[in-house]
Amino acid sequence: MMINKKEMALAVFILIIFVLIGSFIIYRDYNAKGNISKVERIIKDENGHRKEDIEKTFDMIEDKFNAKDYKDCILNKITYFGNFMVDGKYLEESYKDSYNADEVIILVIDFTTGKHPSVGFVKDNEYTYKAVFVKKENSWMLKEYGQG
Repeated sequence: MMINKKEMALAVFILIIFVLIGSFIIYRDYNAKGNISKVERIIKDENGHRKEDIEKTFDMIEDKFNAKDYKDCILNKITYFGNFMVDGKYLEESYKDSYNADEVIILVIDFTTGKHPSVGFVKDNEYTYKAVFVKKENSWMLKEYGQG
């Protein structure tokens, strides 16, 4: 059986198309990141913090979320409630003492996962994380992050 040049060219062309499509899918999935395009930023009470500092911590959460660890996840909301009491103590003050910090900001982060989230997340699920930021020597650092 003899294959003519037209059939061979067509087979090579189809093979190239499949390789290109496969490469695109792998590249797209490998470089997928969390979606931060519609995040709602909420400040309930500035609690003596400068708004710029609160916004900086929001930016840091968006930077963290805009990574491969959060592929197929949508960051919905970042909220700063201000200082609230737990067991008769103001939570930010308690963290401030624990970390020997100048300031502390605690954020609540809400996000949802899609059909193909990163390892460790359940598909089509909602998550609420807590982030504890500590300011020392005029620099903010994320000290605690996760559920809880």
